[in-house]
Amino acid sequence: MLKTEGMQVYHVKPLGELYFQVQREPKVLEALLRAVRVFDVPIYGLQTAGMSEARYRLGVPLLPEIYPDIDYDVQGGLNLIGEYAPVTPDLVNRRIRDFTLRGEVVSSIGSAVSPGFERQSFTICIHSDLPSALGNAAAAREALEQISQAKNGSIEHI
Repeated sequence: MLKTEGMQVYHVKPLGELYFQVQREPKVLEALLRAVRVFDVPIYGLQTAGMSEARYRLGVPLLPEIYPDIDYDVQGGLNLIGEYAPVTPDLVNRRIRDFTLRGEVVSSIGSAVSPGFERQSFTICIHSDLPSALGNAAAAREALEQISQAKNGSIEHI
């Protein structure tokens, strides 16, 4: 359908419940990656153990992404929204700074966890459907400005 309209797919980003199914269910992950492979495009997401193994095996590139407004579990995956207290803009700021400067984020139990793609370019996903979305977006921008200033503007892709 896209080809008939003169359009193409540039990436795939599973959202919402599909993302959590991909994280929990290897068969769903496998099916999604096989579909993405048809378009020869990258997928956005976390470098979890399951994602890493399956995408390498199937030859699907990953565009690493962090989710500073969702809690992480101790393995570096995401917790379902609503399982823990809402993430505050201050925590969004801290998670972005922690990841950019140290390659880790704070999990839902307070431990440092690595999403597994340190020293690579990455994207940041801020969810517009959360009650604190505007504050979270402002906190993300502030974190990036703080990082840029701390590094004398040397961070690429800000």
